[in-house]
Amino acid sequence: MKKEIVDIDPARGVFRVTTDNERFYIRPSKNKTTGLPDYEYAPSVTYITSFYPKGPQLTKWIAEQGWDEAEKKKTDAGARGSRIHAAVAALVGGGTVTPDMKFDGVELAVDEYAAVLNFRDWFEATRPEVLGSEFLIWNDEHNYAGTVDLKVKINGEVWVIDLKSSKSVYPEYALQLSAYKKCIPDATRIGVLQVGYTRSKSGWKFTELDDKFDVFLATKRVFENETAGAKPLQREFPLSISIRLPKDAK
Repeated sequence: MKKEIVDIDPARGVFRVTTDNERFYIRPSKNKTTGLPDYEYAPSVTYITSFYPKGPQLTKWIAEQGWDEAEKKKTDAGARGSRIHAAVAALVGGGTVTPDMKFDGVELAVDEYAAVLNFRDWFEATRPEVLGSEFLIWNDEHNYAGTVDLKVKINGEVWVIDLKSSKSVYPEYALQLSAYKKCIPDATRIGVLQVGYTRSKSGWKFTELDDKFDVFLATKRVFENETAGAKPLQREFPLSISIRLPKDAK
């Protein structure tokens, strides 16, 4: 049963909760009626952008793989990407990454370690000034939240960058980064850095994207229509499950 709770911002008491295909951010607040301590939540940017229409190539791939196999590969790719993100965050924070280090309790695979090396190569080639890494954004006006991979300054301009280990740059990436940029007043440009990119000798590819915040808001309206006031899933389950068999059952 998939349920992930991540302490995103301990100072502000913000948690990210992922259940099945849903993801919300939760933070402390006060009840508007009683004034008592309460919580408020916002859907994640990536949860919202998942409602952007899928292209024909992805639809064809899912049909060829079968739903279960496609979901398994999606989950595996997500875990791989999380480990790469964690290793890159360690590098950006001034640390050193070694092959035997564990991220999310798992050692980096060879291709994951290579992707981290690709990031190092991009960083050495670009020499950005790091202004922020793996930090929370929360938009009160439009009620969404997310975690920004990188905020850097390159040649005097502030970029919001998302790290990807995928082989393609999908349209929803522009929506995701545009939503982040909206919350960062000094950011002027957005881009995707692909690592572990086997289609180039460098192993990485950096792509600038256009601001698509208007399309993000349109997608958010679709999200709101389809989810009808969705909120973090809460269910009561027993701690174990068993059945009473007949006495003569073998």
